[in-house]
Amino acid sequence: MWTLTHYRALERLDEVADLSRLYAAHDPAFAPRVIAWLDAADLSLRQLRNPLAGRISAEKARLLAVPDGWRPASLGDRATRANSALRACAALALEQVAAWLEALASQAEQRLNEPREKLIQLLAVHSAHQPLPLPRPGEEPREWAERCWRDLPHLPQTQSMRTFLAGSLSRGDLVALLAEVLDRLRDNAALPCHPPLAPGRDVDHGRRRA
Repeated sequence: MWTLTHYRALERLDEVADLSRLYAAHDPAFAPRVIAWLDAADLSLRQLRNPLAGRISAEKARLLAVPDGWRPASLGDRATRANSALRACAALALEQVAAWLEALASQAEQRLNEPREKLIQLLAVHSAHQPLPLPRPGEEPREWAERCWRDLPHLPQTQSMRTFLAGSLSRGDLVALLAEVLDRLRDNAALPCHPPLAPGRDVDHGRRRA
């Protein structure tokens, strides 16, 4: 699921600043915290069967081998004592894995851009035809999105968009992306010929909002 991949990559990246502050403060908790962060990143992506999980796991294994004498070539002679080497290697691992996660989040975002635009176009056509269903009291964003997708009439002018969306997204991605789009429309009532959407709970699918 690209939406969940995007969310989990950003979730881990949000923790990098705190880890960097530990490094700057020469906090002894820095290396153990980086190892725990690598564990969390590995688990998050392994659950999605993302191959990046294996690379993160290997990075963690190298970091755990530092007390046994392993050193990356890039470290050179800058850190010979075990504690200094572990701290330096943890900083390198943090930098490397953060770069991988940034690339993954960017890939997921690019993968979702076109389907997102198609969904906006599809909803615009439908809202010109008839108002979209409003959220019911206490209805979760994903439940609202499921109901909207299920109840949207099949219009000839939206058939190609429906076919594209069904072929390019998993059902989970489609519902999550539709929930995101509906949430934005609820906030700004952007669709033409559509009444203001009822207030509801904010939903965060991992996208940073301006």
